[in-house]
Amino acid sequence: MDNEAEFQEILNNVDTLSTKDKTKLIERVAIKLKQELTAQNLVPRKSLKNLWKNCNTCDGLMLSAKNLNRIANLESDNTRLFQEIEAATEDLLFYSENEYSSETFTWEVNKQGDFNLANFLLDDAFIRTISEEEFLNLIQPANIYISGHTDKELESKKASPEQLELFQKIQDNQTQFLDLLKSQAQTVEIFRFEIWDDHDRIVYEACDFVIAQLNNSNWLGFIPCVEILWIPDEMIPLSEQKNIKPETLELQRQVLETLKNSKLPMIQCYSTTMDREFTVEVDESKNALITRLLHNSGFAIATIWQKFSDYYNNCNDETEEVRYQNLDCLLESNLKNIKEYVIGSGAVYYVYVIGEAKTGDYLGVSTIAIHT
Repeated sequence: MDNEAEFQEILNNVDTLSTKDKTKLIERVAIKLKQELTAQNLVPRKSLKNLWKNCNTCDGLMLSAKNLNRIANLESDNTRLFQEIEAATEDLLFYSENEYSSETFTWEVNKQGDFNLANFLLDDAFIRTISEEEFLNLIQPANIYISGHTDKELESKKASPEQLELFQKIQDNQTQFLDLLKSQAQTVEIFRFEIWDDHDRIVYEACDFVIAQLNNSNWLGFIPCVEILWIPDEMIPLSEQKNIKPETLELQRQVLETLKNSKLPMIQCYSTTMDREFTVEVDESKNALITRLLHNSGFAIATIWQKFSDYYNNCNDETEEVRYQNLDCLLESNLKNIKEYVIGSGAVYYVYVIGEAKTGDYLGVSTIAIHT
């Protein structure tokens, strides 16, 4: 079977099918990929189990098919390291306020493009482009938090007059900001950042952000900020901005000043909408701007890698402690420029430890941490 052709069939047809037929198509391709990988003994069964665990939705099936296809086509030099990481993390749990297993991360540059935070988040479906209609309707009137409301009022599904009034003001502000950017820009794009609760298959956390390529070719965007509750270690500073024109900096100042006086609560946590301050960022490229926005807002940050054995040096199981140390040694001896990426802003964090392999590709380990 031609894996690439099968997966391309999904991409070409998925948008034209009904939900039922879409699920059947994705399921068929994903199952074939699973069978082929098992037959060829390309990866241990643990990897298949992890990739398969969230396939109870159409999106989950598609993502699993994509990941299985990626593993099936790993370069041979990466396959060895992939399997060693799989073996090192087999049945190894990572502890926070809950226990989670891990998945092995792979990124092949010649197939997926340059590795950077923006590309990675798009590829792993943490962020996606949305329409203006979706942007205007992230917030539902009954879910807008109003200070001073009783618990009963907040739990009610019916919007209060105060919530309806605020909802209209929010939509008016959103439209005004889009119009402002369109008047100064070649293109305007809207993205949604989402963290899923895999247990209940609902969106745990979501926010929208807007970017624009200005008429002078600089990029400007804005995103709500969060209070970062947990950082494993020191944050890695972003690269210096270059070639930013004076008129871009002036527009940045104007947008930030206007945002301070507007109602644009574009963050959701389990459907409850929260009000937040905004950061307005500028950069010279689209990917650099997305990275800067998500990093400076606290939604997706890069930190200095804290070794697994440092996390778990007080664990009760000496065997597990040795395994954490062995995993550290495996990563350090095969990867360079190892960084830790923390995705999420509250309670549920997706943690990726990723470094560059000798092939120029990127491999590592991902898991979930709970910190409330």
